[in-house]
Amino acid sequence: MMSSDSKSTTSAGFCPNINFLPSEVLVHIMCFVFKDDLFEEEYEKRAGDISLVCKQWQQLSHDPSVWEDYPMTLDEDNFFPQKIKKLVHPKFSRIRELFFLGGMYPPHYTHIVFSCFQGCSNCSLLVNTFSESERSNLAQMLKSIKRLTFSGYLINNYVFQSVCNLPKLEELEIHEPVFKSGLSFQSITKLTTLKCLKFQFPSGVNNYLLLFSELPNLKRIELTGLPLRENISLLAKLTKLKVLKFFSLDFIDHVFIDKLSTLTQIQTLTIECSYTPFDYSYTLSQPLPKLTKLTIDAPIPAEHFISFLTPFLPKLEYICVRGGRDLPALSRPQIEEMI
Repeated sequence: MMSSDSKSTTSAGFCPNINFLPSEVLVHIMCFVFKDDLFEEEYEKRAGDISLVCKQWQQLSHDPSVWEDYPMTLDEDNFFPQKIKKLVHPKFSRIRELFFLGGMYPPHYTHIVFSCFQGCSNCSLLVNTFSESERSNLAQMLKSIKRLTFSGYLINNYVFQSVCNLPKLEELEIHEPVFKSGLSFQSITKLTTLKCLKFQFPSGVNNYLLLFSELPNLKRIELTGLPLRENISLLAKLTKLKVLKFFSLDFIDHVFIDKLSTLTQIQTLTIECSYTPFDYSYTLSQPLPKLTKLTIDAPIPAEHFISFLTPFLPKLEYICVRGGRDLPALSRPQIEEMI
């Protein structure tokens, strides 16, 4: 039964309104509209819809918190002086993701934009789109970056030294690299804050894993095109390493498997290769005791992996074995049935 107080409130014409909530609460609620993985156009559309509700919402839709997850993309089309005002709007001050696409940007504007995105923690950039002076200032421009995707057809000492001096970097992805002759890769050992490394091996350079093994806080490594000459047992000294993934391996031999057995700290292992020349009745000299997730993708019938997999099955929480991309993957029950 409705109380007399409730009746009098209703009769007085009072109707609860969401705008009675504090502004910070309304902004927090608005942020949930953008939690999906949105492209720029959809993000802007949703923000536009919010701004049409009322004048108060129009003002709140420009709050920096609302735009934190906006995937800011910069290219030649939006890097001209007349568009800089839009890019450096205060609402973008907490942007966490920044993508630089192809094209040579006008001098000086790159630095202006980075100075406005001090909250940015995730950046993707093509280094060959920057002028030489901007490349040498990358460390200053990216000082707040925690995740960096780094690509370009040519990486010189200026660029690489800048990346290796980023004080907060936790995740680094380097792909399609061509290192300029004389580049000192030794500098990567300065990245003691690094927790995740995704690296595509270029041709003609050795001993990367020796340097990676000097990064004490690495928890995840993804390697593409690992040269056979690299000794993966060097990674055994990384006591915090939990996830190890190999992609686009040319082949796997007995030496690789032997070295793999030394990585007793690994919990998640992925192996993807294009050619496997040996008999998979060969097994690890010692099973990986902490392994709980295993994925193998190689162009041979999946049942050939059974002997190799048997020691792992009791502890595995997840397993996926695929005999090439054109063949169906084997589920755990199917594997157990074959044993």
